Amino acid sequence: MKQLTLNITDESEIKVIASSAFNFRIERVLKIGKNDISKIFEVSKDLAEIFGNRFLLNENNIEKYFNDNTLPFIARFRNEIIGYIIGVPTEVFKNESWARHDSNLGKENTLYTYAFVMKKKYRKTGGYAKTLKKIYINWSRKKGY
Repeated sequence: MKQLTLNITDESEIKVIASSAFNFRIERVLKIGKNDISKIFEVSKDLAEIFGNRFLLNENNIEKYFNDNTLPFIARFRNEIIGYIIGVPTEVFKNESWARHDSNLGKENTLYTYAFVMKKKYRKTGGYAKTLKKIYINWSRKKGY
């Protein structure tokens, strides 16, 4: 594995946003840990299956998705990461030509959803993807996005 420049500990620093009695929970990732990185890479393979390998998360791009500017959430079922959604405030992209035309740029009220991935076997069962998305949206609204 490439040496990452993030200050990475073994365990992720997370905040549990929602949980159920059925071993399912949604976590806001504050700092990604070494123990979760390879699991995140595995989940990204299901997105790459649909859109191609350029969407694979790996040692070369993990910092782009898990850093101080992003708002990543992961879904865990029975302590296994089964999906993630990553939001980024539009202001992070202020120098991008497409973002300059966004009427909300500068208002600090809009998130761009970088990635929304659920493992294939969990997409149509249990409502996990729908729950992850709903919690992400509700959390974002409460934070003013």
